[in-house]
Amino acid sequence: MRGEDILDEAIAFARPLLESLAMQSSPHLAKHINDALSMPFHRGLPRVEARKFIDFYEEEDSHNETLLKFAKLDYNRVQLLHKQELGVVSRWWKELDLAKGLPYVRDRIAEGFFQSAGVQFEPDFALSRILLTSVFRYWHW
Repeated sequence: MRGEDILDEAIAFARPLLESLAMQSSPHLAKHINDALSMPFHRGLPRVEARKFIDFYEEEDSHNETLLKFAKLDYNRVQLLHKQELGVVSRWWKELDLAKGLPYVRDRIAEGFFQSAGVQFEPDFALSRILLTSVFRYWHW
């Protein structure tokens, strides 16, 4: 966090070393290092970061095919789950038909779902994502 002296010192120390390492590394690793410096993993959305890492890991010479296959299967399974949840929320929104009675209401249900998926990204929390999307839609009239 900014303002914490020890962490500010750690960033000031590590950044030039990592930038130097990126210049000396392969283009593949340099891109990964530069991406991490511009947007640290812990600040991104976990599922988006997982997808980026799958792509990075796949290009590694020493990657484990079985692990890579399971990572892709898991990512695709969760993506399918999210599509199904978005379908449920979209049907609910269309049945509610608020745009007919309130012309200023925007149909941005996918945006609300993306916000929900950012808050509750674990596959087990499908109901939570659906309910949060409903709440986000009411807040964004």
